[in-house]
Amino acid sequence: MTKECRTFTRTFCRNDTAAKLSTLMLFVKVEREPTPANPADCSEIDPDVYCSGIYRITPSPGVTFDVYCNMDTPDGPWTVIQNRQNGDVDFYIPWNDYRNGFGNLQGNFWLGNEAIHYITLTASVLRIELVSWLGDARYAQYSTFKVEKEADNYRLTVSGFFGDVRYDAMDLLNGMEFSSYDQDNDEYSGNCASSCEGGWWYRKCYDANLNGRVYINGSDNFQSLVWDNFYQDGQYPHMMTTRMLVKRSPP
Repeated sequence: MTKECRTFTRTFCRNDTAAKLSTLMLFVKVEREPTPANPADCSEIDPDVYCSGIYRITPSPGVTFDVYCNMDTPDGPWTVIQNRQNGDVDFYIPWNDYRNGFGNLQGNFWLGNEAIHYITLTASVLRIELVSWLGDARYAQYSTFKVEKEADNYRLTVSGFFGDVRYDAMDLLNGMEFSSYDQDNDEYSGNCASSCEGGWWYRKCYDANLNGRVYINGSDNFQSLVWDNFYQDGQYPHMMTTRMLVKRSPP
């Protein structure tokens, strides 16, 4: 019997929040620059070494919080600020919850308007990933994304659209303040956050409603996860999953 020994070199990513499997694993140590002790955002974490998962960032002196860093989406790393994968988390909640963030960073969540404000103090890019109930996946990306401080009601700046989704549903919302059912900052005579059952940058009221409360298949339910004109022949179609990701603008 002939025995053969071969040596393979492979880099494994490291992250304590990654799922653990009861299987034998071989690890190779590769000398690299150490990850910063206090990264300002996910872009300072090396995707060749570290897996997608939860990391602590310090976007501004004295401001520290946990985020989910996505290392797998192209042109990353990305900081995930919203994730909707099912209806487990209620998104029809008051202003303070949207301010502070809610949900589970490894599941459905809103990172929090205060955290998003601090992340976007640095010029930022926004990517929105959408999957319809028919399984069609599309994305919209924006070269400019900023959320102002609470004194300005987390006013949104979003522009520079491109992507493979057929319609820019965020354009209507550019320049709007954030609204919740207990703090109405839209331009509608009523309360969009109340009638649409979400927290969002409503105008009169929306073309996109990614924080809608109702998680169902179909269309024309204004309280659902909606991206208008996702399909040419369907008005206000519902999304099955949505995800919003942010990264620093390229130099």
